Amino acid sequence: MLIKKLLKQKKRNERLKVLIASTLAMGVGISVGFLIAPKSGKETREDISNKLEKTANTLKITVTEVKESITNLKEQMGKNIKDTAEDVKDNLSETVVDVVTYAEESKNKLKSKIANAAENVEDKAEQKTDQLNKVFKTDY
Repeated sequence: MLIKKLLKQKKRNERLKVLIASTLAMGVGISVGFLIAPKSGKETREDISNKLEKTANTLKITVTEVKESITNLKEQMGKNIKDTAEDVKDNLSETVVDVVTYAEESKNKLKSKIANAAENVEDKAEQKTDQLNKVFKTDY
């Protein structure tokens, strides 16, 4: 999702470059047109001044929009990073709990197996003792 936003921002920046270049080219074309137009110098200078003022205002608006867009993107990226960090923290906590639970279960299973093995050893020892007593027929 962040990549889509970055690509969208890149396209906006490209459009902005085209807009700025077009605006400058238009300004130069208009200026040249005024200079060779059959108007008086004063009228031509006023027209050029008005066009430059309009172009400056357009650029100010565009710069403001780009600045707002960058600020919004920065805020969104910060939020995404914070959310991702919280997700990682939550997942890590869950993993730790799972590992502790698994270790506890493994410990209990091992204790049970050891206890069963001890019982089996005791049973075998009793059986062998009984067999030896029968062989030697001793009363103790």
